[in-house]
Amino acid sequence: MIGLVGLGLFLFIVVLNYTHWFSSRTSALNAGSQVIETEMGPIEYALVGDEGPVVLSLHGVPGGYDFGIGVANMLSLNESGFRVLSVSRPGYLRTPLNGLVSAESQADLYAALLDELAIDSVALLAVSGGGPSALALAQCHPERVWGMIMAITITRKWTLDDHAKSVVAFRRLPPILVNLSRWYIQQFALRLNPRRVVIQNVAVNTRVDPDALGSLADEIMADPERMAHLILSISFSAPMSTRWEGTLNDLDHQAELPNEPDYRAIRAPVFAVYGQQDALVPLEHVEYMVEHLPHVEIHIDPEGGHIPYFHHQWSFVQSRSVEFLWEHAPTVQD
Repeated sequence: MIGLVGLGLFLFIVVLNYTHWFSSRTSALNAGSQVIETEMGPIEYALVGDEGPVVLSLHGVPGGYDFGIGVANMLSLNESGFRVLSVSRPGYLRTPLNGLVSAESQADLYAALLDELAIDSVALLAVSGGGPSALALAQCHPERVWGMIMAITITRKWTLDDHAKSVVAFRRLPPILVNLSRWYIQQFALRLNPRRVVIQNVAVNTRVDPDALGSLADEIMADPERMAHLILSISFSAPMSTRWEGTLNDLDHQAELPNEPDYRAIRAPVFAVYGQQDALVPLEHVEYMVEHLPHVEIHIDPEGGHIPYFHHQWSFVQSRSVEFLWEHAPTVQD
């Protein structure tokens, strides 16, 4: 009897803790953004900074406007004189999917947002699954884009190998299970066994000898900035249930992209950042940009995986990204 009472009390505490975590996380996300109605429908966004050229940040899979703000902060864009416009792509957080399943329709939504905010043109900061709609905006609305930073982005049909299929299978789990995993990691695992959390993240995103995982994890943990980036990246999928519809749509749509998409209308210069050891997006995606876009500067980290913000060479990426943006920024920005 005492055992049952103890179990019941334990479960009550677990449910209470999870409910508080979910509520607090959702409230914080809602407080950091706003939803605006456009010609293409509603979209959630946050505009950070008082003046300077605007960088439109497009998150990966899963994600939300918080992902876009986080990566922009890792690049120190606000401190470097830029305004950051970060959106939740359709199906994420408070932006409904609303039938906007293709990269082109999502690009039209971004253009409609720029119209509502009276912003003539932007640079793009796209990460991973944010690539297709970034390229679609530059292709379908070339006058709105003056520069592009493409970090480990998907640029064509995303063909999955066995490792990527296993990652996608996890992302297709019922969202409550992913919610619980993120709750456990944030509330307990990062405190009790952070090294294991780092190893698991590196193993998912990087092609590395299993015997070297421990030493690589120790290297990341010894660098406060890289460790902070990793911890922040975990939050980009929490809670998953509010990012679920967009995640499923992206996974389905990315598998249906053309092998040879038409990017002939893109005029904006590109700074592309990829990792040689990326376990999810192979280098053929940056190679396609180099072959089909007129102005592409590439940086490939020989030891980098799919999470660029704890690459070995992130400090170079940060400084070069800022330089690149200022080299191409318009002299007058509304």
